[in-house]
Amino acid sequence: MDTWKIIIITLAAIITILALGALLWLCITLLVFYLVMLNIDVVFTGGPWRLTAPSTRPRRRRVKSQ
Repeated sequence: MDTWKIIIITLAAIITILALGALLWLCITLLVFYLVMLNIDVVFTGGPWRLTAPSTRPRRRRVKSQ
């Protein structure tokens, strides 16, 4: 009986550790994906230059008006 209990406990511990590891990996991958998507969005929209240099906005408006 004792050996069965030990085996069950060890299996449960291994499963829980694997589950925690999988959750951690999922969180990290989601975080990385989110950051990459943000970077792509920043690259496509013009990035921090929009905030630092608003001189790019009138150029775009002039092009649109022409």
